[in-house]
Amino acid sequence: MAVFWVVVLMVLFSFPTSGNISWPFMAGTVVLLLLYYFGWARSRFQGPKVMGMEAQLTELEREFEHAAEELGGHAPA
Repeated sequence: MAVFWVVVLMVLFSFPTSGNISWPFMAGTVVLLLLYYFGWARSRFQGPKVMGMEAQLTELEREFEHAAEELGGHAPA
């Protein structure tokens, strides 16, 4: 979704105001972004990492539910 907004804003702010220099600039920017993505970013992105084991995460969830009940909130179903 973030890439969509980058493209929308890039098109929006690249409309020519004094000449037609913006279209080559926009095309060059897209080429550079594609080179960056396929050449470097995609191979190095590892995604989110689990911080703890399943039992530890379940215990943390129980503690948060208990704290929410004490504060008068409703625990998630």
